[in-house]
Formats: sequence, C-alpha cells, structure tokens
Amino acid sequence: MASDTAHRRDPNLPATADTARSVRRRLELLAGGTDGNERLTVATGVLLIVLLAPLGVTIVFIGRLVWWHLFLGLVLIGPVALKLASTGYRFARYYAAEPRYRGKGPPPPVLRTLGPVLVGLTTIVFATGIVLLVLGPSSRGTVLLIHKVSFICWAVVTAIHIAGHLPELARGCR
Repeated sequence: MASDTAHRRDPNLPATADTARSVRRRLELLAGGTDGNERLTVATGVLLIVLLAPLGVTIVFIGRLVWWHLFLGLVLIGPVALKLASTGYRFARYYAAEPRYRGKGPPPPVLRTLGPVLVGLTTIVFATGIVLLVLGPSSRGTVLLIHKVSFICWAVVTAIHIAGHLPELARGCR
C-alpha cells in the first residue's frame, strides 16, 4: 500500500513540486551523464572491434565467405548506429555548452578532425553494402567500386581513430 501512495500526487504539495519530482524521476532513468555516455561509447567501440575482426576475415576470402560477409555487415548496423548515437549525443551536448560535457573537454584535435570523416565514410560503406545486398550480383559495377574504395579509406581512418583512443582504453583497463 505504501508504494501505491508514493506514486500518487500528495494533495498538500503544490502541483509544481509534484511536476518537478516527476521530471526528476524520469531524468534519473535516463541519467547516465558524461560517465554513462563514455562507458556506452567505449563498450560499443570494443564490441565493434570484436565484430569487425571476423568481417575482415571474410574480406580476405570473399569468394567463399560472401554470405558471412553480408550477414556480419547486417549484424554490425545496430552497434554502428549505437556508436554514432552515443558519440553524436556527446558532440551535441558539448557544443550546446552543457556544463558537464564542457567539463570533460573536447576530444584531441586529431580525433575531432577525423570524426566527421569517419562518420561520412561509415555511412558510405554501410549504405553501399545495403544497396549491393538489395540489388544483388547485377550491381557489381560502380556501387561495388564505391564500396571497396570507401572501405579502404574507412579502414585507414578507423585505424587512426582506434590508435587515438588507446591511451583512454589503457587507463580504463587499470
């Protein structure tokens, strides 16, 4: 019974206090803050590295493993979207002058410069991969070339991106 009454509005409290309490409760459910965002971003990044390793194997043996390549590419869409969302959220909060995100500071200049390039290349690689999947083998002309070239560029930028985050990962493992 006590828990039932806890969720009802106290008639002795002004409506604004009740509204503020309700808003606070909702925010607590979503409040990971800067630390929660960082944990989510790092965990998603590690998951992506783990999932990208077998995808790399399929590239080497693409003739025999094309279906595994397609399957892993589709599996990666969710984690990639989550990584883009978590980093995009930090970006938005930082540039909206949110004090907690400003206090964390910006990423190093190289990573900040490469960020939009990495997002663009990631989008191109996945979009062309999906187009190739939908259109099938008959689309192996220009779309496949764009997919391959964007992947090569993406791999270089991603390697730099990962190398730039190694010090953070090393600190997190201690």
